[in-house]
Amino acid sequence: MLDIKKIKENPDAVKAGLRAKEVDCDATVDRILELDGKIRTLKTNTETQTAQKNKLAKENGKLFGMKKKAEKYLYFGLTAKSGYENSVADKWWEFDVSCFGHRAIMNDVTATMALEQYKKLPVYMEKRAHVHAYYDEHLRDLPWIDLPLPIPAENTTSYYFYHIQITNGLRDQLAKYLRERGIYTTYRYFPLHRVPGYGVTEGSFPNADYAADHTLCLPLHQSLTDEELALIVDTIHEFGAKFC
Repeated sequence: MLDIKKIKENPDAVKAGLRAKEVDCDATVDRILELDGKIRTLKTNTETQTAQKNKLAKENGKLFGMKKKAEKYLYFGLTAKSGYENSVADKWWEFDVSCFGHRAIMNDVTATMALEQYKKLPVYMEKRAHVHAYYDEHLRDLPWIDLPLPIPAENTTSYYFYHIQITNGLRDQLAKYLRERGIYTTYRYFPLHRVPGYGVTEGSFPNADYAADHTLCLPLHQSLTDEELALIVDTIHEFGAKFC
């Protein structure tokens, strides 16, 4: 049996030896050497591609880590998403920070959209005022809820929030009850002295603590229909009839 190593080292001697035995294998030996060369080339290419793949995977891992870090810096260093996507079962408005960043979510595209939306501001304010008035009218008879103070006639508001304060200690239960029925509420803004990342260990903040423990922000948007508002109000009344 011929060893491939021996054939590669001295193919002419191999050919001469075979001819001495009256075996003409010159073409076969040449073909073996040709195929061996192709095999070695394929092996080299495979090893090169594998090395490149591993390098790219390592670089992608670094980029992914940088992306996650950048996302935190771009939005105050929050450790969890806020809003409806937050999977926390209770008090989904609470949060912590892992680093100190800033809010940098605006770009030219969103700025352009905002400028166009700004033209609709008077209509939006009118619709939001309607939502505010609807809540006032349909929740004023619930003794376990404190409504926002009346807006002085000389003041102008954007109707950014409509907050209620639940006085019977069932704020969290109400929030969960509404969310389970497809109505998202939240609390804005969670007091900074309760955010562990800021390390506040001293001080008394009774008003901020009371607001954080009793306040709930109801949906307020210019696209809310009267049917949706009725559903929100009826569900709050339903909760009150069951638990208050």
